[in-house]
Order: sequence, then structure tokens, then C-alpha cells
Amino acid sequence: MHGANIPQDRGIKSRGRLLPGSTLLDTNPVELAEWSRRMLLELGKALSFFLSILSLYRVAISAFFVPGSQWQERLSLALAKLIIAACVCVASGLLFSWPSRSNPDAGQALISTLPVRLFLWAIAGMVIFFALFWYLRCGGPCCGSINHDCG
Repeated sequence: MHGANIPQDRGIKSRGRLLPGSTLLDTNPVELAEWSRRMLLELGKALSFFLSILSLYRVAISAFFVPGSQWQERLSLALAKLIIAACVCVASGLLFSWPSRSNPDAGQALISTLPVRLFLWAIAGMVIFFALFWYLRCGGPCCGSINHDCG
């Protein structure tokens, strides 16, 4: 019974974490608002990164997997979707570099954020694969036939 008379102070934080036995309702409103902002920022980062991946997936699908279409049609559709994917990835990169006390990546250059790097690497890979696909399909620039239709 040595420590039985020590009262538990509920709602006190220890290094940014709630103590065991306390709830969010026990914290003061300022701490609750700060916690909510941090949580929304982290959820926004995850959601925007998922949207970046999804938009790049749509670019790759339209560039390579449209059956029965000419490569010019696929290229124009992929470029249109590429512009949308660039906007999504840059917006996500802005969210990743959002200046905040709880954001360890705050102040990071936009080009060095994860969504923008993913965009640049994915586009580089898609350009290489598209050029390789075009070369294998059409025979490349040295195909031998001037009137060769790559359709």
C-alpha cells in the first residue's frame, strides 16, 4: 500500500503523449486543437500521397494498356493525364512541406518531397518504357520502310 495514496493527475501530457488513464476530454482545448491539427495534417499527407500514386497509375494505364489504339492516341491521352498527375503530385508535395512545428519535413524543398520525387521517377520510367515500346513496335528510326505505319 506504499503508493496507493498518490493521486493520478488526469489529462497531463508527458512529452506530447497522454498519460495512461487519461482521455482527450481531459486535456485543455489548446492542446486538443493542436492535436487535431497534427492529426489532420498527417491524414492529409497520407490521402494526398495515395491520390498521387493513383494518378500516376492512371497515366501508366493510359500510356500502355489501351487495346486497339494507335500510339499517337495513347500518347496524347497519357499527356493529358500526366498534367493532372503533375498537379496532384505538386499539391501533395506542398502538403508534405507544410510549415508546422509538428512536421519534421517542414521547410523541405518542394522537389525533394516524396510525392514529387515519386512523380519524377515514375515519369522517367514511363518515358523509357514508352520509347522502348515504340522502338520495338515500329522498328525504330532505322526501320527501312519510309511508309511504315506504326499502328
